[in-house]
Amino acid sequence: MAVTQDKRVLKGRFEVTGRLKIPYSPFQVGFSTNSGPGRDEFQLFAGTRIDLTRVLSKIAPNLR
Repeated sequence: MAVTQDKRVLKGRFEVTGRLKIPYSPFQVGFSTNSGPGRDEFQLFAGTRIDLTRVLSKIAPNLR
């Protein structure tokens, strides 16, 4: 933290991320944001979870 003319100036950035897994479904939604000196950023995302174990077991049955 730097002090300039009795004013405090924060030189760091602040970041917040959140994710919500929707119960009983493979879907999830979330956000990410950061702010501070320079450009601020805000992102929203939506996605799905997938299980590749059945596919991988057919490709490489000896892997566990």
